[in-house]
Amino acid sequence: MIIAKNVTCKYQNGDKVLTVLDNVSFEIKDGEFVIITGASGSGKTTLLKILSGIQKPNSGEVYWDHVNLYQLSNRLQSKLRIKESGFIYQDFMLIDELNVYDNIKLQQVLNNKKDKSMINEIINILNIQHLIKKYPQTLSGGQKQLVAIGRALVNNPRILFCDEPTGSLDYIATKEIMDLLKKLNQELGVTIILVTHEQENLSYASRIIKYHNGMLECD
Repeated sequence: MIIAKNVTCKYQNGDKVLTVLDNVSFEIKDGEFVIITGASGSGKTTLLKILSGIQKPNSGEVYWDHVNLYQLSNRLQSKLRIKESGFIYQDFMLIDELNVYDNIKLQQVLNNKKDKSMINEIINILNIQHLIKKYPQTLSGGQKQLVAIGRALVNNPRILFCDEPTGSLDYIATKEIMDLLKKLNQELGVTIILVTHEQENLSYASRIIKYHNGMLECD
């Protein structure tokens, strides 16, 4: 379970202070498929980063189960994130110098883990056996996102944080990625927390959280 308690995030914008999240509180239960939606600049990506441990809020608390994420040292926080979660980016964040197989393996390397069987299982789930020796620059957008999902899954995370994972994809690739995420949620029990502005993606959620000007508009 993830709990956000009184989370506030502000940015300095010239002489003004911009409040992106204003005293936000809610819970996400294990196994949910939660979509965070809202207009550009509404604070949804900032919220995702705070929930995932990437960005510390100005005030408030985030709990993973009973662990207060931002009371941990940077080392312990990083260790927990790598072990328990995966993060999927809109722009894929693949390493051009590594082939598909090594890009997927990278998360295990960061976790000082060696599990070839898990890598092969992920490759089979994603049906990308034909891509493993290719490099990112030779892949389509949809293929790159499949590789990014593979990298995020390779440590068998409980939680997947997804930041606009279909934002740069066409309709067919978008449906493929969203269908896959739904399958991971339903069949493997992975908790999905996904940010999107695409209305057609909302039907995949078991729960929708909408933000407007830093405020929880509906939940």
